[in-house]
Amino acid sequence: MSVSKQLKDLKKAFTGISEFRFRKASAEFTANMDWDFELPILRDSFTFETAEATFEEKFIHGESIPYTSVGTPGETTLAFEVPSIDEDILDWLLTKAKAVSGVADTVGAVTGTWSGAGYKIDGKAIQGMIMIISEDKTKAIVIKNFKGYASPSMADISNTPVSFTISATLESSQSADEQGDILFLDFTKA
Repeated sequence: MSVSKQLKDLKKAFTGISEFRFRKASAEFTANMDWDFELPILRDSFTFETAEATFEEKFIHGESIPYTSVGTPGETTLAFEVPSIDEDILDWLLTKAKAVSGVADTVGAVTGTWSGAGYKIDGKAIQGMIMIISEDKTKAIVIKNFKGYASPSMADISNTPVSFTISATLESSQSADEQGDILFLDFTKA
């Protein structure tokens, strides 16, 4: 008896996040690819889960095992939190509304004016692809065909920065890209 792949042959793991990139359009992964953002992601906020497949079994009278079984794959979902209210991030995640400019006010004993942009929370779709680079910067995971929505997170504003939770699913195999829906990559130094 023999084992063709032993534990020592399979010891390869992806741990931690050193960099998190987002591109607004899913595309083939290439050397000259432009990424729209290197996003700050709150530690421990990234989740990637695939629900278990479900099976519908049909039985015939007199039998205790299924006559037929039809499986449905589980949905893949992911979520992460972006702790930024930078205007470029807000423009990407929300629908811009009327700007505010020159509103006079006194804060404490200091006088001044308020200005900024207004946004609607209207369920704007966020689409594209993400690249997660491991903590040791030797591996990456690229997830394509991403579609989700952002919602503001301000539950613990006294202790945690205002952020946006992005919840998404994968629209698998929606493009003609032959690279697939998820890539597991190794980085080789030049």
